[in-house]
Amino acid sequence: MSSSALSARRYTTRDLVLFALFTALIAIGAFIRIPVPFCPFTLQLLFTTLAGSILGGRRGAASVGVYVLLGLVGLPVFTSGGGPSYIFQPTFGYLLGFIGGAGLTGYLAHQSSQPTLKDLLMANFAGLIVIYTAGMAYLTMINNLYLGTPISLWTLFIYCFLLPIPGDIFLCIVAAFLTRQYSGACRVRKEFIHMSKGLFITGTGTDIGKTYVTALLVKTLRQQGHDVGYYKAAISGAPTVADSDAGFVNKTAAIGEDPELLLSYLYSHAVSPHLAARWEKRPIEKEVVLRDWQKVTARYPYVTVEGSGGIICPLRDDEQTFFQLEDVIHWLHLPSLIVCPAGLGTINGAVLTAFYMKEKQLPVQALSSTTIQEA
Repeated sequence: MSSSALSARRYTTRDLVLFALFTALIAIGAFIRIPVPFCPFTLQLLFTTLAGSILGGRRGAASVGVYVLLGLVGLPVFTSGGGPSYIFQPTFGYLLGFIGGAGLTGYLAHQSSQPTLKDLLMANFAGLIVIYTAGMAYLTMINNLYLGTPISLWTLFIYCFLLPIPGDIFLCIVAAFLTRQYSGACRVRKEFIHMSKGLFITGTGTDIGKTYVTALLVKTLRQQGHDVGYYKAAISGAPTVADSDAGFVNKTAAIGEDPELLLSYLYSHAVSPHLAARWEKRPIEKEVVLRDWQKVTARYPYVTVEGSGGIICPLRDDEQTFFQLEDVIHWLHLPSLIVCPAGLGTINGAVLTAFYMKEKQLPVQALSSTTIQEA
C-alpha cells in the first residue's frame, strides 16, 4: 500500500509495535498445533501471512526472520524447542519458507494502495506456495541425506500436502479477511487524523438563512486573523458559481477563492440536488466530494461546509446508490451547527432536527436562529 504508513521507508512507532507483536504471535502460534506425522499443523501460517500483508514485504519477512533468529540462538520458540541444531530438523524448511512467504505476500499485497479481497487472497496463496515448496524440499533433503530415513514422494504428498493444505487454505482466507478489515480501519483513522478542523452548517429546511450564517461566520473568523475556507458539495438553481450560495459566501467573507475549490457540483435547475443531478445527467459521486474536500482542507486549516436544504435532503437517488446530506456529514467527520428561522414552528423543527441528528450519531455543536429580514 504505497499510501499506507506501513509501506513508508522510515519505521514509525506503530511499525515497531506491530513488528514485535507479530514476532510474538508467530512464537505463540507454534504451540497452537494439531499433531500430524512429519508436518504438524500450527497457527504460525496465519500470523506469518498477516505479518507480510500488513507490514509489507520487507518488514513482514524481517519480523518472521527475527522470530527464526531468536529460536536459533536458543530461545524455545519453535514447535520442538530451539537452538542452532534446529537447522537439522526436517521441518526447519517451513520456517525458512515462512520468511520468503511473508516477503512475497507483502510485496504482492502492497502493489495496490487499496487491495481488494481477491488481491489479498492471491498474495496469500502465492506466499503459501513458497512455504510448501521450501518446506517439502527441505524435509526431503534432511530425511534422505542427513537422517538416513528416506521418505517416499507418496508419503510426502499425503502427510505434507494433502492433509495440511485444507487448513492452511482456510488460514489464508482468514488472513485476507483480517487484513481487509485492518486496512479499512487504518484508512478511516488516517482520513480522520488528517481531517482539517471544520464545521458543517445545516438547517431545519431551505431558504432559512444557512448561507447568511455561513458567510457571517467565515467573515468574522477571517477578520480575526483565522485562515478559514468554505466548501459546499452541491448547489442547484444557479447558472454560475458566482451567482450561487458559494459565490455569495466567497464575496461576502472576502475569501477570494477559485470556484473549483468552493463547490463540487453546480446545477441550473432549481429543484432538489438529486432531481437536478438526474435531469442534467451528472450524478453526485462520493469519490468526487471526498477528493474536493481533501483539496480544500489541504488549502485551509479550518473549513466551514454549507449543506443543501435540510438534514435529510436527498443528494442522489438512482439505480446505483442513494445518499443524502447526513451521509456527507458522516464522510467529513464534522460537528454541525443547525440554522433555524425565528418564527412559529421553530422550536418543533429545531428539536426534531437535533434529535434526528443525535439518533444518527451526528454531533451538534450549536443552534442558530435567523429572521427573514436577516436572511
